[in-house]
Amino acid sequence: MDTTQTTLDLPGGDNPLKPERVQKGAALAAAGAPLRQESVQERLRREHAQEHLKALPGWQLTADSRALNRAKELPTPEVASLYSAFVTGFAGALSLPVAVSVSGGQVVVTLHARRNRGRLGAVTDAVLDFARRLG
Repeated sequence: MDTTQTTLDLPGGDNPLKPERVQKGAALAAAGAPLRQESVQERLRREHAQEHLKALPGWQLTADSRALNRAKELPTPEVASLYSAFVTGFAGALSLPVAVSVSGGQVVVTLHARRNRGRLGAVTDAVLDFARRLG
């Protein structure tokens, strides 16, 4: 096993730097603390949403944790159309974005959090509560 260490001597400096420390420091500086903190917050939100989803049968968290999906089979296309109008109106009253698609008697509902600076945020308690109300 090779145990030699390479050091870099900076001009005008007395302290040699090891390449691995420089690379690690550069990687940390490039990543920055806010990104690490944000990923922890995202993970906590995803875990929070997954915990609440246990009480919401049929709803699934998307892979990016930014929406909830549910497919529902209704008896006729007319009923599916009426249900989609209900969901759209209800979401509008709560100022929550929603995507609804109808194919025959099947309705697919996708619930999102409100936009923040033009971007969809992670699933919030308001989204989870709306999913609970829809059943």
